[in-house]
Amino acid sequence: MDMSKLEAGRLTGKFRPVQLGRLTADIGALFRSLAEKKAISYEIEIGTQDAVVYVDPDLWEKIVCNLLSNAFKYTARGAITVGVSHGFNESYVRIKDTGVGIPKDCLTRVFDRFFRVNNNRAEGTGVGLSLIKELVSLHGGQILLESKTADEEGSDSGSVFTVVLPHGTSHLPASLVQDTPLSSDAPGSLHKEMDYWMEFEQPVPSSAGSASDEAESAVSSTLFFEKEDVILIVDDNADMRGYIRKIFSPYVTILEAQDGLEALQIARSQKLHMVLCDVMMPGMDGPTLVKHLREEPKTRFLPVIFVTASDDESLFGGKEEGAVDYVGKPFRVRDILARVHLQLQLGKRRVKLEHDFETRSYEMQVVGELSPVGMFRTNAEGRLTYLNPAWYQITGFPPGRERDEWLDHISPRAKDDALRVWKGCFENRESASTRLLWNNDVWTHAIIAPVITADGNFVGSFGAIIDINEQFRLEEARIALAEEREHVAALRAEDAEAQRQLEVKRRTAQELLIDVTSHELRQPVSAIIQNAEVVRANMKGLRDLFHDCRKRNISYTPTDRLLGEMEDDLQAMDSIMQCGLAQARIANDVLSLSRIQLNMLTIVSTDFDVRHETSQILLVFRNELIAKGIDLKLNLGQGADVLGLRTVSTDRSRFAQIITNLMSNAIRFTDMSSGLREIKVSLELSPDPPSDESCAVPPLPLGHALRSRSPDSGVGEPVVYIYVSVQDSGPGLQKEDLALLFQRFQQGSNAHHVFGGSGLGLFVCRQLCNLMGGRIEVVSEQGKGATFRFFIRAIAPGYPPPPPTGRILRRSSSKTSHRSAGSTKSAPRPLPETPNIHRNRPLHVLITEDNKVNQTVLARQMKRAGFTVALASNGLEAIQAIDKVDLQNNGESDSQTFDVVLMDLEMPVLDGFAATREIRRRESLGTLRKRNFIIALTGNARLEQVQAAQEAGVDDVMIKPYQIDALISKMKGGYQPTSK
Repeated sequence: MDMSKLEAGRLTGKFRPVQLGRLTADIGALFRSLAEKKAISYEIEIGTQDAVVYVDPDLWEKIVCNLLSNAFKYTARGAITVGVSHGFNESYVRIKDTGVGIPKDCLTRVFDRFFRVNNNRAEGTGVGLSLIKELVSLHGGQILLESKTADEEGSDSGSVFTVVLPHGTSHLPASLVQDTPLSSDAPGSLHKEMDYWMEFEQPVPSSAGSASDEAESAVSSTLFFEKEDVILIVDDNADMRGYIRKIFSPYVTILEAQDGLEALQIARSQKLHMVLCDVMMPGMDGPTLVKHLREEPKTRFLPVIFVTASDDESLFGGKEEGAVDYVGKPFRVRDILARVHLQLQLGKRRVKLEHDFETRSYEMQVVGELSPVGMFRTNAEGRLTYLNPAWYQITGFPPGRERDEWLDHISPRAKDDALRVWKGCFENRESASTRLLWNNDVWTHAIIAPVITADGNFVGSFGAIIDINEQFRLEEARIALAEEREHVAALRAEDAEAQRQLEVKRRTAQELLIDVTSHELRQPVSAIIQNAEVVRANMKGLRDLFHDCRKRNISYTPTDRLLGEMEDDLQAMDSIMQCGLAQARIANDVLSLSRIQLNMLTIVSTDFDVRHETSQILLVFRNELIAKGIDLKLNLGQGADVLGLRTVSTDRSRFAQIITNLMSNAIRFTDMSSGLREIKVSLELSPDPPSDESCAVPPLPLGHALRSRSPDSGVGEPVVYIYVSVQDSGPGLQKEDLALLFQRFQQGSNAHHVFGGSGLGLFVCRQLCNLMGGRIEVVSEQGKGATFRFFIRAIAPGYPPPPPTGRILRRSSSKTSHRSAGSTKSAPRPLPETPNIHRNRPLHVLITEDNKVNQTVLARQMKRAGFTVALASNGLEAIQAIDKVDLQNNGESDSQTFDVVLMDLEMPVLDGFAATREIRRRESLGTLRKRNFIIALTGNARLEQVQAAQEAGVDDVMIKPYQIDALISKMKGGYQPTSK
């Protein structure tokens, strides 16, 4: 893999200043345990003077590890020496061994790629030394080799590899030089990863990339450690402890012990999650440590993994009780990471299960002690093993008596029934119940059921007794109920009319809910489906075009029209995504509206940090704000600090819903701005409501001024008012729109944004504010954005009353002027008759839709069908468009006459019902001399809605989401032109 990266020019390195001798010594120290095991003399000589050399730490680790791996692989006895020395302009790293050596005729070829010495006793690694040579070259250095075999004359066999590295950075690419010194604890350092440092058979790691890359990849992609996890490393070898510590320290907390005794003391005093333990240690070995850990309740379930040499397993046969896993030396970092992660997670689950079991046992004990029902438990032989206090209290059975004498405490006339149900449970394995009279004259209802395990074993029974002495009171209650029924019958006639009216109101509320649900939820769905259909049709056409070009073996240059359609398709996909987001917000509003209409909406107060909650709510809009290039400024105010208040008690979810709706509106309006694109959100707390009918924040006292919930009595938790404002930099609202803004299905005339606008969100906001003891308002000036302000009433739980200071913090306020930009248009004058229609021209369609996404998609679909299109955003614009066409034709030409009018029903300004009725009225008066073919488009599928549209005069109705082919078929089927 590294050779492939080199050939592709992707293995470049990042060169940093390091103490070359120290770094090389750290790498070499990892092989000391291997040298001790092979009984080889191993020396590291770096001298007292070190030099700073620019190297890539990961690549240098590969160079040294590969050379040392070769040395240990081919040195059965003797010595291996690592030496570092420095000249004036160069540093030298020599790795000398007394191994089998390399034949003289192969010395010039061992660095060739894929070359191997044809002698099993001679050194040579194929790709390994070739890779090392290339890595050294990346550092601007060179590698030299001296070697002799036992067959040659002279001294003993062995090899000396010398790496020469120049000082400074002039030999390195400037873009790859980093002047930050290497940190010894950095995750990418040599101690973090040494994938195959102890594998004798493969001197060059086969992992892709550097060792540190692999460890980081293993952890980041598949493993999930927590820094709070504590792992204890127990090993008498300090190098091994240090190596393992370097592997895990970036991800967990590490403790160390040099023997079992020290580890046991740490386990008793610290909370541990895992123990990595050597087997053979002085003082107390690993198996003995595990035995002690299992004997103590605190560490009974603590997972232990033995890190052991391969031959250590014979000491305990690989079956040492208490250890959950074994990792053999040498090990791969990826392997030990995976095993530790697995056992760590299993250990946590084991501890949690034990804790849950103890908790559940305690809960059952508490239930038994507090239950007013007498409960009992038996074993498979029928002996009582548990009786709760209520059982003793109900039966009068003396607590000191033998439990199995319970039958003697039952009245003689009830013993047969007791034995019958007892036999049914223990012999027939059936549940049974009966009434029992005890010797204390208490009647009980007794129930007993067999306890059978999942594998079908009968392990006992469980039962209960209920005191039924008070049943006679039920008889008295029945008599009283009969008398009450007579009284109710007398009042029933009076209540009949009230019930009828209540039912009418309930039905009206249900129909309103259906209207809202159908309209609001179908709007984005329709836009999604129509956008997807347009994109699919374009892609199919493009595919057919490319197939034709390939079939005819010709090239194709995209036209401006094709590129334009592709750009439209991208916008359509963006619309699909935005519709999905709007769907979720609309669903919340519809649910709230349904509860409001059914008088089911309740406020559930919880305690929360209002400033933190506000920040979290706004965080949801982060990606959308970034994508649209809108700045968000949040002012959390001074009220909480002045009042010494952090936590309030109110309905958290409703508070979030109001802010979410206002933020959604602010984003949509601000996105229409070509200048300043900014949203400001302010939060303030005050002990007082607004001083007038506005939602402005009153002057804020610095001293304690929170009022009691019960002002008359002076007791109860104090009241606090939460004020929030959301200011956008959009186009603002006209004065005429402000009064209608918070009504259902109302919107500002400037608010024709991507989803049209129903005003439902603001309607819900107003209802929620009223329900939470506050109100909402909007302050806007056309061309200068809008500011939505609201306040709600909350409680300050546990509010500490500090001494009053008498100081008042006053806030400057600016007045927002209101300016009307709207004007009243005059009604159109009567127009002449429309002429006949030609057959040889495409249909001319008027699309009347307030939802901009649906309007745009439908227009594209009509154009793809070969029709010409005109657009209107409400019923009034549709009537004006029809009048304008009639006026232009003046009875002489029908080239621009609308052949089909597609009419949405629920729109602002003038809805589809009223617009259709007005069109039919003008047709009947002769003002419009051609009858218009009108198809209603609606998201409300209720039969009453469809009938109302037909009664208004539409020719046909299509329910959103609809299939475009079906709509076009209706258009062509209903359109009947006459020849001229």
